[in-house]
Amino acid sequence: MRTQSRLLTAALLFGSGLACTAGAAGPANDAGGPATTGQAGSTGTGGSTQPTGGATGAAGQASTGSGSAGRVSSTGDNGDLFNPDAAVPANTLPSNTAGSTGTGTPDASTSTPEGGSGIPGDGHMATAHSGGFTLVFTQKGLDVTLVISGCTGTHKVEVHEGYACDDPTKGPVWGGARGTGIFNAASMFTCDATTKSATYTRSGADPKTSWTVADHNPTTDVTLHPILVDTSCGTFF
Repeated sequence: MRTQSRLLTAALLFGSGLACTAGAAGPANDAGGPATTGQAGSTGTGGSTQPTGGATGAAGQASTGSGSAGRVSSTGDNGDLFNPDAAVPANTLPSNTAGSTGTGTPDASTSTPEGGSGIPGDGHMATAHSGGFTLVFTQKGLDVTLVISGCTGTHKVEVHEGYACDDPTKGPVWGGARGTGIFNAASMFTCDATTKSATYTRSGADPKTSWTVADHNPTTDVTLHPILVDTSCGTFF
């Protein structure tokens, strides 16, 4: 009875199998038997058509700002001097202004104080040394004042012809009366015991005896000639 039931069951199962549609044979497996047909996979959805690039960002705004130009931190060249487009700098050399001028040697000197009146030699000063004495000639207007310092006792002073101390005692006195008559007719002077100096002014009223100082006038410029004090000679050069 049990055996019949089993046979009946097998017959039913076999019959139902014949009623089903046969599936396509699958490829052989490694063992040589047909492989079971798998179920078809589900259809995938289409990919997005959006480009892979990122979204375009908003245009950035240029930064703005203001500021003052930097200052040159030193007095050195800032580059304009050699810039072909730079303007040529104005001449910065100092110009000569009217003022005192002077030249000097151990034996002589001349200078030009401020405030000349336009008279040749006015305001000029010149210094000569002779026999240990210092002789300073200063012109004010038409007059010339001589101050002899560093002296004691009585001495003789004259201005001689020529331009150097070759041997002025053999040469004539400058311009006759122009180089003598200093202090007095004998051209003698006595030094003050206290100040150790003597002062004399030659008037410019008489053109035959007047002096000028360092105006290069060959007739009247006392600085062009040697000064004789006693037997000692000195010049302004």
